[in-house]
Amino acid sequence: MTLASIVCLVGLLAPQPSLAQSARPVRPGESEATAEPAAVLNAERAWDGADVLWPLAQSSDLTTARYAIRALGRLEDVKLMPRLLAFTDSNTPAIRLAATAAIAQTLRHVDPQADPELLATAGTAIRRVIGGLPLTDRSTAVAAMGAIAYANANDVSAAEAILDDILDRTTSGDENAGPRGAALGSFESLSRRNARLAGVSFTPETAARLVDIVRNVHANDKDPAIRQRALRTLISIRAMNAEAEKAALVDDDDQVRRLAVQVLGGNVLQVDPDQRFVDLHQAMSDPSLLVRYEAVQSYAKKSVATHACGPLLEALQDDSLHVVLAALDALGTACPKDEDVTTTVAAEARPAPAVGAWQREAHAFVALAKRDRDRAQIVMQAFVMHPVWHVRLYAAKAAAAMEDVVRLERLSEDSNDNVREATLAPLRKLKGDRADETILGALGRSDYQLIRTAALLLKDSPPASGFSRPVADALLRISRDGKETSRDARLALLDALERHGQPDQADDLAPLVKDLDPKVAVRAAEILTKWTAKPTLADPHPVVHTAVREYLNLKECVAVTMANGRRFRLRMRPDEAPVSVGHFLKIAIDDRYYDGLTFHRVEPNFVVQGGSPGGNEYASDQKYFMRDEITGGNVRGAVGLSTRGRNTGDGQFYIMLVDDPRLDGEYTIFADVFAQDMGVVDRLEEGDTLQSVRSTDCHAR
Repeated sequence: MTLASIVCLVGLLAPQPSLAQSARPVRPGESEATAEPAAVLNAERAWDGADVLWPLAQSSDLTTARYAIRALGRLEDVKLMPRLLAFTDSNTPAIRLAATAAIAQTLRHVDPQADPELLATAGTAIRRVIGGLPLTDRSTAVAAMGAIAYANANDVSAAEAILDDILDRTTSGDENAGPRGAALGSFESLSRRNARLAGVSFTPETAARLVDIVRNVHANDKDPAIRQRALRTLISIRAMNAEAEKAALVDDDDQVRRLAVQVLGGNVLQVDPDQRFVDLHQAMSDPSLLVRYEAVQSYAKKSVATHACGPLLEALQDDSLHVVLAALDALGTACPKDEDVTTTVAAEARPAPAVGAWQREAHAFVALAKRDRDRAQIVMQAFVMHPVWHVRLYAAKAAAAMEDVVRLERLSEDSNDNVREATLAPLRKLKGDRADETILGALGRSDYQLIRTAALLLKDSPPASGFSRPVADALLRISRDGKETSRDARLALLDALERHGQPDQADDLAPLVKDLDPKVAVRAAEILTKWTAKPTLADPHPVVHTAVREYLNLKECVAVTMANGRRFRLRMRPDEAPVSVGHFLKIAIDDRYYDGLTFHRVEPNFVVQGGSPGGNEYASDQKYFMRDEITGGNVRGAVGLSTRGRNTGDGQFYIMLVDDPRLDGEYTIFADVFAQDMGVVDRLEEGDTLQSVRSTDCHAR
């Protein structure tokens, strides 16, 4: 059977989710513990477009209209802007506010210079809505105003003036705390997204006002989130000064102190080297691991060259493994001629235990490989042969640092695909085209991340007709899976096929123009057009989504029990992301999907991420993507869907370890960790196993 006939057959037989196979949708008027009306909820579950949502947005029922307008914004379709803008003239304030949020989300990824007039019109409309509302009712529109990347400096200045006025009027009074927080959140986003726009220059008065907020001058500056947002804005507009830095370093809030320490590791503030050393050394003894971790990072960047490695060696005694690992990573290249440092690292790089924590020894081994290849070779075999694949993955990193081709080749045949994947780029770098056989061999494996990496390396190779068949065979096999979640691997394979394939393969590629994934279909059509010199149009047959009600009680809370016995709880956000909540609860509790999976990504002072069957970014047993429900802030403890582009959730989730507004407007936040359980999350390490995810009492205690 030819590639063409098999791919065509796969497309015809790919299973489509149907209402008959799943739970029924929620019926109008039926309670589901969510504020979102049933009609809108069903439309979002079915991935309906504007044709279904527009009539709902014009409903006489205010709640239905507001939620439908929010859903329209989530489509991020700029063609909808004229009608969204019309809602800003509604007689109903709630509709005007919903429209501003939808407009900002629609413009999230629009190039400002592509349509400057549209951006100016949107900014004017949002400012008009703000001007027509009482101070205490403006927060949604104020946030929308700051979320836009504008096309000209005048719009930024107009927004700055409004925000300055709000800050001037909200220094005190409990009723003004919310508007003040919204204004500062908007200021942070406005400055971050527009500070580099030609002609933008925030006023000295704005900078002085922000410095006062960081200094906690006013009654309504007591909320640490207020001071954190002001500090972030000062950093974005490059207006940090010694006064703000001094105040932030001793702030009561650990996230404010963390940002201050981050400043010491950057270039936004001129700091005397000796004073920087004093401040960072003191920060390494901070009660908060968030601050101590940041201090190690900043010290490695800025103070090692002038004040040596003593504080990094001291950090190896920290009671947080994250801090210890940061110090070990830094010691891989810091103070390279200091033999005492090398001896200390070598002592840390002992063979990792077969059971229990392995992270310290693995990080130390990679650091030693960078410092002293001869000493690293003494223990290399113990890491290469280790029973825990994570340790072998670090052996691959060490071998790459040591340019040890023999060990890399051995690990390229490892039983675990993540270990194999870690060897491919180093082997290509060290062996050049002599690594082609290994890279082509990776295409025969099943892991999407491994296949994607191999395809990307092949795409960058000189054209070679011998590559086309292995690439096409891998593409055929993955297409047979019928998974939307194979998108990134298949797109990479298509890129490689374009590089190495021949026009006589057009018949093989042709069926993919009818693929279930529109992006794959479009890419296949582009290649066929190039090969045949005849226009080929994509005709995708996408998955038919239905209004599936996946779980009954969306207010459920869950307890995540780790294999080490530690436990933390998640509280769902059904009012903000009911579809995502329902899907998560269904696969977590009913299907027990997460039992035995790991947290494969741990980035201290950023996120932890887990829920991947293959322990990497691209592995998933979920066939179909989850639809985004962009909402909520990426604050410490927030739980969101991991994606690689819009509407590409595959069951993996992340937990925020710190506030990071850069991610706002990009991801679906569907739950929160119980505040009292964040200490457990802070201690999660790479490879930690989720033993179970079960329902639990939602009452905090």
